[in-house]
Amino acid sequence: KNQVTEASRANFFAIKNGTVFTPPVECVLPGITRKYVINICREQKIPIVEKEIPKDTLSEYEATFLTSTSSDVLPVIKIDDLTFRADDPVVKILMKEFENLVEIEITKLPLA
Repeated sequence: KNQVTEASRANFFAIKNGTVFTPPVECVLPGITRKYVINICREQKIPIVEKEIPKDTLSEYEATFLTSTSSDVLPVIKIDDLTFRADDPVVKILMKEFENLVEIEITKLPLA
């Protein structure tokens, strides 16, 4: 369908004008990291929109990133011949907030 949906074992997000876009959950595997990043967006008052992202509209976005259990929030700087910001302020907030969430959850684990 010429849609950007996800990467191998990772969910896809794009940012335009401070708003985060991601394909609808019906179009992707509902990753746990994706869920937490969407929640962080809501908590931080970062607009989040679930909508299809046609490949031919990628040039409209300033930044893109992937989420997964193994790589957390990972900026993507190049897709084909398009280049995206690695230092996007929204991506930085999401990376920091997700890292904080992981640290909090780790401290809740019982010691073996």
